[in-house]
Amino acid sequence: MKKLFSLIAIASIMFACAPKYDGYTIMGTISGEELTDGKAYLANSSRTDPVRDTVDFVKGKFIFKNKLVTPENYIITFEGLEGRVVVFLENNATYDIKASAAELQNATITGGEAQQHTILLNQKRKDINDKYNMTALMQEYRVEGTTDERKLEIRQINQKMSEEVAEMERVFYAEHPHSFLTLMYFNNNIDKYENSEAEAIITELKAMPKFAENRMLKEAEEKFNVLKSIVIGQLAPQFTLNDPDGNPIAFKDVYSKNKLTMIDFWAGWCGPCRNFNPTLVRIHKKFKPLGFDIIGVSLDHTKQQWVDAIADDGLNWTHVSDLKYWESEAAKMYYIRYVPQSAFVDQNGILVHRDAGQEGLEDFLKGYFNVK
Repeated sequence: MKKLFSLIAIASIMFACAPKYDGYTIMGTISGEELTDGKAYLANSSRTDPVRDTVDFVKGKFIFKNKLVTPENYIITFEGLEGRVVVFLENNATYDIKASAAELQNATITGGEAQQHTILLNQKRKDINDKYNMTALMQEYRVEGTTDERKLEIRQINQKMSEEVAEMERVFYAEHPHSFLTLMYFNNNIDKYENSEAEAIITELKAMPKFAENRMLKEAEEKFNVLKSIVIGQLAPQFTLNDPDGNPIAFKDVYSKNKLTMIDFWAGWCGPCRNFNPTLVRIHKKFKPLGFDIIGVSLDHTKQQWVDAIADDGLNWTHVSDLKYWESEAAKMYYIRYVPQSAFVDQNGILVHRDAGQEGLEDFLKGYFNVK
């Protein structure tokens, strides 16, 4: 008996002294008829920091085990199966995934604080959607024969629902300020925060060990530094880019000639940009006599598509581009995340407005030039 106690004591000491695994473990089971063995693939969606892992998928079972630097959404796919499972991974967590091979997107996932926050948020969003019966309303909206008046009513309901969802999310993230899910939202929506609030959040998170080396926090800080440089009332970021003939055009040489200059971030491949161009041509013609002009900054990646779009749409103003697509240097300076977007500077290069939007552009110009 004494020897047994000794063995138990030794085992307890060994267990207590063994290093605790601080990564993540995923244990999954996929059910369904005629499942075949193959590979399971795990991947994040980051272009700058891609993470990939592959394990065997045997008799519906798979296990992933690793350690992260940046907790975020990961996608799991399976050889021979359609669909995917999305899970928010973080360290110090064990996940249990159960799904039907025919409905991978409806997997049941337990484990992980951020993943459980994700599930809760999605349920809250669904509850609000159901309250407004929005799924049925959107089907009605797309039915041929729905009147314009009814479509307007549905859009108004959808807007009200969207506002309620946004408020719910705001409260949720405020109640969970140190969740990795909250950091992801902050990083993706940092331009919606006041600069002072964003700076305070970044400072707080940087002081916490759990966010050390977190890519999303680094990205948020980089974005914040850009946003600080495009505050209304200060000198707009300067750039020099080539026109279609290869001539360098300095932005200051354009805005110094006008009372107000619009930077139109667009692209020849951008459908909404091309659809709006006829209206933009009309607006340009209307306000140019008052001292308004445009410089188009294209996010194209091929010159031919760019110059063809200028000619086809009759865009009679200055055009520049570095043909770097979303890596456009000027677009980075102005925190451009989609096109079309715009910015406005006065004759001294002072930023006076950002992104009037397609519907609000003409009203903004009427107010600026004090005309009806």
